[in-house]
Amino acid sequence: MKYIEAKISVELKKPVHFQYAPELISNYIKEAVSDSENYDYVFSNLGKANSEGMFEYDGVIALRSFSQEFIDKAVKNLLDFENEHFKTKNIYTFTSSFQPINTLYTLNPAFVLIDENIFWTFKSSGDFELLEKLILDDLVEKYERNFGEKLEDVKSFIKIMNIKNEKPFSYMYDDKKYFGYKVLINPKEDEISQKLAFTAVGCGLGHKNKEVGGGFTKILN
Repeated sequence: MKYIEAKISVELKKPVHFQYAPELISNYIKEAVSDSENYDYVFSNLGKANSEGMFEYDGVIALRSFSQEFIDKAVKNLLDFENEHFKTKNIYTFTSSFQPINTLYTLNPAFVLIDENIFWTFKSSGDFELLEKLILDDLVEKYERNFGEKLEDVKSFIKIMNIKNEKPFSYMYDDKKYFGYKVLINPKEDEISQKLAFTAVGCGLGHKNKEVGGGFTKILN
């Protein structure tokens, strides 16, 4: 198992708030890769916003996928690319191979859908078992889709999960609010759990990975 990451340095044409930046990044990627819907991927926000939550001048987008083909397309088409919001400055790529994971932390909130229009929050649900099941089911689907290996009867991959904020973060996409939480997860040590944890790093934890970079995750070991 390995994922490929492209670090994309961009110049901002105008300041943007951190809640709106992910949609602009998503559109920037989709403009460059016309068949992006065929791949699993996730991306970071632009970096650290200022005290008012704004990105003003420059940013760095980390784009991850298990698909070398997708990253190659993105790099080729984003070089020297610009739109009304971003101008690409430079790109470099590297590969990260599977490693044991003690702790995952979501740098972007994880957005988890209960149904088509309702996100898991303490207000809409508060059911932790449901949250874990939705996260697990999504990761199993991603793993099977990316690696062609069927996983049978996986009950759980999480040993401990801590939700780091009481009120959900909200990101905007297509004039709708997405509600999510930053989470800290200690996965179980067995092989399948570790593979699912690494899947979360390579293409995102939870839903809305392509739309707003939901669940862009860092390994804390």
